[in-house]
Amino acid sequence: MFEIVLPDGKKVQSDISESWISFIKREIGEGLAKAAIAVSVNGRLVDVTADVESCDMSVITAKSEEGLAIIRHSASHIMADAVQQLFPGTKVTI
Repeated sequence: MFEIVLPDGKKVQSDISESWISFIKREIGEGLAKAAIAVSVNGRLVDVTADVESCDMSVITAKSEEGLAIIRHSASHIMADAVQQLFPGTKVTI
């Protein structure tokens, strides 16, 4: 059995083994599930496809600074991959 504490303090009990995205869709709403980029689990960022666990959680969307940072980080990896495909042998640096 999992006990998840939502940002508003509401406690949700679940005995279903599922991903965070499924949990968000079922317990909070489909709109937030579509906007979800990551989940903060006891202050640690996890992917929305990770398994639900007992914790204090909040949903990270593109409207937050954390969400924007995740999008930028992911975009830099996609860009680096594209550059390496266009120009084989390119070395990616930070």
